[in-house]
Amino acid sequence: MRWEAVYHLFNARQMEAVIDTGTQGYFRDQFFNLRNTSSLTDDIDAVLLSAKELNDPLAVVRCLLIESELRERREALNEVDVLDLLFSSEGVSSALSYIFDGELLRVSDSEALKFSKVLAENKFFNEAKRVFESAEPLSYLSGGDAV
Repeated sequence: MRWEAVYHLFNARQMEAVIDTGTQGYFRDQFFNLRNTSSLTDDIDAVLLSAKELNDPLAVVRCLLIESELRERREALNEVDVLDLLFSSEGVSSALSYIFDGELLRVSDSEALKFSKVLAENKFFNEAKRVFESAEPLSYLSGGDAV
């Protein structure tokens, strides 16, 4: 719930509190804890809108720097097989938390399908089925798309 503070403050129209809460450390901590990047971006947007409403150019610059840092960190993560790293070091639960945002996939279908195979090979059949069904390539299986 702590991660949703900016969202709730913004919806309560507490713009100064949004700016005070949405710091670089706040967003960096969430990134390191693998919070969904689209949720982070939504919160940064809320801070930007609050800064606009309060005519706070310093907060705008701060948001731009935060967004730049997070983009660079995301790009660095693209060089690493995060799923394999999480699965081998933290276990299946951490890997699944990374893959899913609720029931929605946070990774590409192909990445999820590859990981479902890894799960099945390691005897995590229920988890493999869940990942596979979430990424199930229905258009390929129905013959709608070329393989």
